[in-house]
Amino acid sequence: MKCDPAKCPVEACCLKNKNWISSCPINKVLKVVGWKWALPILVNLKEKKRFWELKRALVDVSEKMLIQNLHLLEDKKFIKRKLISEKPLHVEYSLLKRGKKFLEIMPTLIEIWGDL
Repeated sequence: MKCDPAKCPVEACCLKNKNWISSCPINKVLKVVGWKWALPILVNLKEKKRFWELKRALVDVSEKMLIQNLHLLEDKKFIKRKLISEKPLHVEYSLLKRGKKFLEIMPTLIEIWGDL
């Protein structure tokens, strides 16, 4: 049984589907944005930023954790990593369409479920 996004997360989809964890679209999104640093990274990337600008903005994140989250968000097409070849060499991160769209719906999600 394949997960039907129109029915998800209703019993007909997620609760009866043995493979709901891997096939549910909502769960797929939560696997990415549910990471502790994913949302703060996305919010900070409303404007292009270099790695160290992000690191300074997110003072409590370790360098290792920031790199892991950036790779995850890049793999899932939320952000773009661009190598800038001017000296000194540096990397710039920016939002892709998926990341921008996700940030657009965040106020609605907060309005609906913010008091949970």
